[in-house]
Amino acid sequence: MNQINLVRLARRGAFTLVELLVVIAIIGILIGMLLPAVQQVREAARRVSCANNERQIALATLNYESAFQSFPPPNIGGGLRSTLGSTFVVLLPWLEQGARFSGYDLLQSIDAPGNFELTSGVVPAYLCPSMQRVSSANQRFGEGSYIISYGVEYDGAAVGAFEEPTAWGEYRLRSGEFRDGTSNTFLYGEIDNSLNWVDGSGRPVSRAFVPFPVYAWAQGYSFNAHGHTEGTFNKSGDTLIADPNISFGEHRTFRSDHPGGVNFVFADGSVHFISDSIDPQTLDDLVTRAGGEVVTLP
Repeated sequence: MNQINLVRLARRGAFTLVELLVVIAIIGILIGMLLPAVQQVREAARRVSCANNERQIALATLNYESAFQSFPPPNIGGGLRSTLGSTFVVLLPWLEQGARFSGYDLLQSIDAPGNFELTSGVVPAYLCPSMQRVSSANQRFGEGSYIISYGVEYDGAAVGAFEEPTAWGEYRLRSGEFRDGTSNTFLYGEIDNSLNWVDGSGRPVSRAFVPFPVYAWAQGYSFNAHGHTEGTFNKSGDTLIADPNISFGEHRTFRSDHPGGVNFVFADGSVHFISDSIDPQTLDDLVTRAGGEVVTLP
């Protein structure tokens, strides 16, 4: 083979600039098509992990009921504004967190020196892997993703899976009092930190100046700790008004960082994903434990 044929062969084996750009464009398109699918698979895995967290919490609750012949109280100490701790503090021994609970002083607030060492940390079972975290500068206590189902209104009657809080040791809500059926009543639902805060003029407000802006698993104070359905279900990205004259109905309405719905624990221990498209009345009916409604899960 002479030199001329070798040169021709070399030229035929090389890529032109146009061909190279076409290949790069095709690869870019394929990656663009693949990434959403990968993200969907990852979110599906996170949602399953979240549901597994809720199953652990459900089992802990049922074990508590077996031990004390009562569901756990909505907080420690009684009174809507108690700062001694939440339902999730009470459940710690049944979530392999016995050492944390044994160091907790039930007669002191969650920010008392000895308790704060425990309540400032995160409990893995209380954190949904899909939930967007906030910076430590905006949160004193350990974040959480699950909240008790207390009623259908912010600061309203305790018609959900919990009665009005009583003095420690006197709370006695049993499964027989769920007349709508434990399989038809929410026990816990998800909450996240996706809503932004503004003042009455629409200007952003630092979370540091808003009472309890970020949900904390140990907080039993009613404004922060009572999940309800008064606001828009699974709302995200919109604003809350930091103004005492405006309703805080959106503040603890159930929501999540899962696309399309929210995971819930039912009082029978089962876990279900409730879609954004659920009828608002059906959602309210699933909150009440003795409303007399006939509910079919969507």
